[in-house]
Amino acid sequence: MRQSTEKISSGISPEDRLEIRRRIRDLRKAVLRLHQKQFGLEFGVSQAAIARWESGEDMPPPRALVTMGDLAGEPDKWWFYEKAGIKRRDAALFVTHGGAGQEKIVPLLRDAIAAGTGRVVDDAIEDNWPLPKKWFPPGSSVVALKVVGDSMSPLVQEGYIVLIDTSERNPRKLVGHMVAAREGDGVTLKWLRKEGKFFQLVPQHTSRSHPVRIIAPGEEEEYGVVGRVIKWIGEPPK
Repeated sequence: MRQSTEKISSGISPEDRLEIRRRIRDLRKAVLRLHQKQFGLEFGVSQAAIARWESGEDMPPPRALVTMGDLAGEPDKWWFYEKAGIKRRDAALFVTHGGAGQEKIVPLLRDAIAAGTGRVVDDAIEDNWPLPKKWFPPGSSVVALKVVGDSMSPLVQEGYIVLIDTSERNPRKLVGHMVAAREGDGVTLKWLRKEGKFFQLVPQHTSRSHPVRIIAPGEEEEYGVVGRVIKWIGEPPK
């Protein structure tokens, strides 16, 4: 997924800029006690990106703000959620699912992920879902994406929703897992295998249209893992 930041609009007041800077810096230093580089690992961004967020030069993307809310916990999480477009009135959804604190807000991104040739995926959020917290590993940073394409069928069909933990990116720890991986400027779903020193991105069924992609040493940046698929949600066929 495209790791973007957003320039803060000139229409935001100086007071709001100071509040954004203060909240992010306080979360990192006072609550989490992390250096900027360590904090950046939570979002897949560089230390320089964190410095721009804390200086007020850039605005974190909505997905990063949701993750900050998860890290902050009650009651401060709602400040970050609201900056990501989640209104406090949405808290009523939590009650219907077993009480506050039992759910995790997962952003559904507007762009779809490919089960086939990679597609560009931006961080723009279409919706926010409260899902059972027990579904997710502690410390996970999860996004939901719609699937287009058939290279992972019959397991993951077009129209399914996949939940991807973007905090898990080390390919050596993800061999044998279904992952979201870069493919040029896009992102695709594949199984991650390893043969010797080469990683492989393998579709559920290979064909001329859906070949196995070999990741040679040095190509990790172009074809690197951006997250592990931890669940998928779909409907049975008619």
